[in-house]
Amino acid sequence: MRLANIAFVLVLSGCVQAHPAQHPSAETAPSTVHFTHISKRPSTRDDAIHVLETTEQFEATAIGEAGVPSAEVCAFVFLMRDPDAVQVFQSLLDRANVAGQLYGLAGLYLLDRDLYATQVARYTNNDTWVSTMFGCIISTMKVSEIVHASGSRDLDIDRGGYPRRFAEFKGCTK
Repeated sequence: MRLANIAFVLVLSGCVQAHPAQHPSAETAPSTVHFTHISKRPSTRDDAIHVLETTEQFEATAIGEAGVPSAEVCAFVFLMRDPDAVQVFQSLLDRANVAGQLYGLAGLYLLDRDLYATQVARYTNNDTWVSTMFGCIISTMKVSEIVHASGSRDLDIDRGGYPRRFAEFKGCTK
């Protein structure tokens, strides 16, 4: 009942979920889109790693109608300060769900461009669909589009748009 109330409020407030059928190849898009969990800022390294390893959604810095900080981005910011951040982000590429791997790739883009260059190729042509939340829009995108946006858009990982926005985000401080 509570989830139904939350969904109703999101619809009334203007937050919407794009339907996978809007994608040209809807048959390969996920049949369900997961609502993001309530944002919880990680308080430990292990919490931050767990958030990114288990996330099933790639999110913007602030999500929902209220623009609350994304738990995933807060975990990313937390891990950027870790002395072993490069190793942690690299381990996400092997251990995390696809969405978490994208945060790992974004971390490597900022901290070790040479290592990033050796890893990015496996994502550049990856047509796997991943759930996304940008502001209050829940949708899906191909991994390859998040890594390298087509056209002149620079909001992707490969041109540094997402990594820089995540790293510069100040909304995670307590």
